Amino acid sequence: MKHFILGVFMVCVLGGPAKIATAQALLPDPGTRLSYQHWNVERQQVTGFSHLHYAVASCGGQECLVERSENTDPDSKAFSRKRLWFDAKSGEPLRYEEEDLRENLFITNTYGSGSIRTELRHGNESRTFELEVPRERFAAFEFVFDYLRKQLGGILNTSSDKPFVFTLYLPALAIELESGALAQSMSLVRMRVVRERSGVFSTRIGSHEAHTLRLYPDSWTLRVLLPKEKSEFTLVLAAEPPHHLLEFHEGKTQHQITKLELADR
Repeated sequence: MKHFILGVFMVCVLGGPAKIATAQALLPDPGTRLSYQHWNVERQQVTGFSHLHYAVASCGGQECLVERSENTDPDSKAFSRKRLWFDAKSGEPLRYEEEDLRENLFITNTYGSGSIRTELRHGNESRTFELEVPRERFAAFEFVFDYLRKQLGGILNTSSDKPFVFTLYLPALAIELESGALAQSMSLVRMRVVRERSGVFSTRIGSHEAHTLRLYPDSWTLRVLLPKEKSEFTLVLAAEPPHHLLEFHEGKTQHQITKLELADR
């Protein structure tokens, strides 16, 4: 199980002011479908795929937007499935579920005001714990792309002396810490976001105006202690709302968009 959790931790991570957009405008429309190819840069080969689909659902008496995703190996055999719930009006995350089909592991995160409740089932074992988290400038790893889309305007308008900094929650690390003697608060890492470039970005589905962002620990000490491939990430967001993720780099893997089907209007 420890090997799996650490694996999740490894996998899981414009020239002017951005346009003002509502929370709803920064959520993909129901019916949108996206696919990504996982490319190992070192081995120069495809290691898997991710397929995402957005739909509207009722949850707890309110309307939610649900993101369903499935990760597959190169032969298209599914090995994990995930579901993320957003408040359809505010765009705030409500709930996250992940099922690992190979490890018989099921994780649920429920997001409240200033807290996250995690439930973990692994075979016949189950654990539950709760962690206090910041109320502002905060994102859990599973929602980090959605958070950065929502904050893109602020990120683009920051300066080098006052960079955009937020707290990133690493749930896989929190699970590891919960079973040991270290404080779970260590799973909350202050991250800095900088824009590397803006302009036309070429993808397998065509060229798009986009912004390339780099994420890394705000703490100089953490930047020295942590291996770069485990603590720094690069992502490319489309300039046009809802700022679809075009590419994501972590370690030796590039996650490249291969399909974007927009909902019928």
